[in-house]
Amino acid sequence: MKTNIQSHFRLILIVVVLVLASVGLIFPRWLAFAPNTKLNFSAQVKQPINADGSSVFSVKRGVVPVVFTLTSNDVAISQLPAATISLTRTAGGVPGSIDESTYLSSADKGSNFRISNCEYVYNLAASSLGTGTYKVNISIGGTVVGSGTFGLK
Repeated sequence: MKTNIQSHFRLILIVVVLVLASVGLIFPRWLAFAPNTKLNFSAQVKQPINADGSSVFSVKRGVVPVVFTLTSNDVAISQLPAATISLTRTAGGVPGSIDESTYLSSADKGSNFRISNCEYVYNLAASSLGTGTYKVNISIGGTVVGSGTFGLK
């Protein structure tokens, strides 16, 4: 009799957990139990870099704060996975990838974004880059999920 009650209790508990998880009350929606759901990450660049690529900063500025928010399947995510930054010069100077040692500032560690207030943050050292147009990418698991463009004059 005791085993039967325990089995029913376990079954009810499992059903309750699955229901709460499916509506996002226990786990974030992007971690909900959906066996064939692909996580489609998309990152959106935030101020001070304009999404339309119109931002131009002084090369003497020191740092350009790079900020991204993240969504998955059009749902905002608050528990952010690790992400990395990469930078490419698209115009001015020699176009191509920029080595992270060129834009690394003391506030950051390597090419990893910091996470602050549900946003990815990186202080890009601008003074060593020189004038030109730059594209900054954010990658999760080696896949670029967003980018922003800005100029330095």
